[in-house]
Amino acid sequence: MAAPVPPEPVIPVRAIKIGRFTGAEKVIRNIRSNHHIVMHDCADSAVVVSMNQRLRGLTVVNCVRCAVQVLDSCVIGTEAVEFVNCTDCEVFFDETYLKTLRAINVVNCRFKFGDSPALLDNWDFIWNADCHGNSIETTEVKPGTNPNTVIRIPTVTHCAFAIPDSPDHVLVTRMTPDASGVINKPYAPASVSFPMRDPARTADDVTRELEQAESNNNIVNEISTEVLGRLYDEELREYLEPEEQISAKAKQVAEYIRSASHCVVYTGAGVSTSASIPDYRGPEGMWTRHARGEIFGESPVLEDALPTYTHYAIAELVRTGKVKYIVSTNLDGLHRRSGVPREAISELHGNCYCEVCVKCKREYLRHFNTLHTRTDRWTHLTGRKCECGGDLRDTICHFTENVFEEVMTPAVQQSRASDLSIVLGTSMNVQPAAALCEKALANPNGKLVIVNIQHTPYDKTCTCRVFARTDDFMRQLMLHIGTPEFDTKFDLLQNMREVVGRQLHSRTAAERGGRVHWRAVATPVVLALLALVVFALWQCA
Repeated sequence: MAAPVPPEPVIPVRAIKIGRFTGAEKVIRNIRSNHHIVMHDCADSAVVVSMNQRLRGLTVVNCVRCAVQVLDSCVIGTEAVEFVNCTDCEVFFDETYLKTLRAINVVNCRFKFGDSPALLDNWDFIWNADCHGNSIETTEVKPGTNPNTVIRIPTVTHCAFAIPDSPDHVLVTRMTPDASGVINKPYAPASVSFPMRDPARTADDVTRELEQAESNNNIVNEISTEVLGRLYDEELREYLEPEEQISAKAKQVAEYIRSASHCVVYTGAGVSTSASIPDYRGPEGMWTRHARGEIFGESPVLEDALPTYTHYAIAELVRTGKVKYIVSTNLDGLHRRSGVPREAISELHGNCYCEVCVKCKREYLRHFNTLHTRTDRWTHLTGRKCECGGDLRDTICHFTENVFEEVMTPAVQQSRASDLSIVLGTSMNVQPAAALCEKALANPNGKLVIVNIQHTPYDKTCTCRVFARTDDFMRQLMLHIGTPEFDTKFDLLQNMREVVGRQLHSRTAAERGGRVHWRAVATPVVLALLALVVFALWQCA
């Protein structure tokens, strides 16, 4: 039973302070919502901030020759990362989405970023006048490296850009859309300014804020496992709005769709739960149950699942041109099965019914789950061959693996072009997928709609927030759009199976017919030969 929606999140904003160590290695994992990490007074050390979902921010103060790595789906707040009084440090952000990086009195530091354009869009790097000798690099994790088992992750640099010294003014650097270059310009104060964006902000301001937070007991040295567990339980809480509120918001979203020129829909596991496919972070989600130590029984068979009302509604919106594109992190293939054409969707984490040639990149859509014949999780080979002779591999993207460029590039392009993003059934924690939907807000009259029964990191950013199950919301939406009736029976997988069945039946009949024909011809021939033998023997007698 879902709870009513609270007016504000109940998780407190706290800061976790680590520091005063030399030559040490520190890993910070699983810190929950609204927490801010402060690293201070360290030398020759490495700190890894990994798998900290919805992290509020990171402040690094008075550090020398340190390696700081922020990895794996960290969702950092709008005013997110600040480096103050740091020298000769190396910083690496991978699969991390943030808006602002502020540097104050930072000297000879390298800031390295995973090269996904989806995550580098619209970042502001703000450099105070006392910064010099710094650089920005686009990189990738060195092939063959498992980031989960290495403290200092080796990287391969693609492009490096020296940040020009600007002794007279604050400088802003922004990556170009394709992440192949940088744009440098003087800082122009925003009309609505956060403290981090104040051009006059100094190292003393940061120190004073930290001292104030400490005096207010808002800084702790660590958080116990018990407290983290309670915070995680709070994140898992599900909320439902009254039906009349859902209907009213669906009516508003219908108006958004009518006025939009380029609507893109983003879907997660929540759109498939009514098809008996479990989600990941819900109270009974796969990761939640794993964290409770539960032993899984037999996994659900994806082929037994059928497209839901939401899948069919989205397919209808695509068919009628109201939705231009779909970006999904689901691998269950239900969007394609419901009738969405290949050119209208990016399945970022793959499709269990698809396999692709490693040599010519040709894609094969199968009537069976290609994962059943996969020989190895990490090679992805399915044991079949392409017509060109190349090996076929599945299309699944696991954690620590990069999303295929063939699906990521159109997803980024469509997201940049959108003026309406509709997010359905995802907690928006996994990057780079979660970063795409917000790009609509950069366009004139851009809007972001989120429909999910759990809180997301983007709740305060969106134009319309709906706490509802996706099937319930989509029924109201289709009613207000004026299309309450449409095809909810089509299943591409079933059609493919029927075609294969007919082909197999025809082949079997042909083979059987061929055997009957041989017998029909052979029998009289054999009889004739026997007659000749008998006649010859009679003559000899």
